[in-house]
Amino acid sequence: MSNDQYSNQPPVDPNYQTNQPPSNQPQLYQPYSQPLQPQDQGQFVVPSGDQLVRGFKGLSLGRRLAIGGGLVAWLGYFLPWYSFSSAILGFRESSSVGLSYFWPWLGFLALTTVLVNLIAPLFGKHVYPLIQRTINLPLGKAVFYATAAALGLGLIGGLISKPSDMGFAEIDISFGFGFYLSILALGAATAGGWLMQQSGE
Repeated sequence: MSNDQYSNQPPVDPNYQTNQPPSNQPQLYQPYSQPLQPQDQGQFVVPSGDQLVRGFKGLSLGRRLAIGGGLVAWLGYFLPWYSFSSAILGFRESSSVGLSYFWPWLGFLALTTVLVNLIAPLFGKHVYPLIQRTINLPLGKAVFYATAAALGLGLIGGLISKPSDMGFAEIDISFGFGFYLSILALGAATAGGWLMQQSGE
């Protein structure tokens, strides 16, 4: 058989390799593979626990700190912010009023928005490009501003919302565990936002 029939075939480079993985190989979970354009929001996926942990570990230090501190602070809003006690009357009660007043509630909403934007990409969904069209801020700077605002609103709102003893000297009102936990965790989340901003995220 003559080789003339192959003369019209294009030459094949022996060093050429395709970047496409074999069809029988599973795709790797990459929540932050490439920067997205504003019109590309991604498709929602439900990763396994192992994929979620590996995706979290693959994030920057600032982003991990913002997520971790934000989640702890978010839970702290549902814990008792104040405690009431009286040695004379013999009672001790706690009150979860972190979300009962306007300023702490506003900080809670800001924190929730931050967490949604930071956690959604771990599930393949990018939400921030929609918000960025309006506020025109990089994600790191937006996270820093929002967590700092939540910290200020939680601290000031907690002081303003502290119940009064109604003039009864025998009743002692103090801040509870939830208030301190929320403020400390919000401080950590704000530090994470600052690191994100410094790294240009």
